[in-house]
Amino acid sequence: MIGVVYTLFSELANVEVFRSWGYNELMPVIPLVRVGLTPVLQWMVIPSVTILLLRCHLLPPRETAEQEHPLENNQRPNAAS
Repeated sequence: MIGVVYTLFSELANVEVFRSWGYNELMPVIPLVRVGLTPVLQWMVIPSVTILLLRCHLLPPRETAEQEHPLENNQRPNAAS
C-alpha cells in the first residue's frame, strides 16, 4: 500500500508539478488523479507476486491438521509409544 501511495505522489509531482517527464498519448491514465496506470499497476502486482513466490519457495510446507493433532481428529495415539 505504501508503494502505491508513493507512486501516486511521485508520478503526480514529476508529471504535473516538476514536469520531469510526461506520458505518451498511448499511456492509459487514471482520470481522477491523472497518473499513469502502468506505474501504479507495477507497484500493485510486482510486490504481491514477489511475496507469494518467496512464501512458496522459502517457507517449509505446513503439516496437515491430522499430523499436528491426532487426538483432535478422533485418532488413537500410536500404541507402540
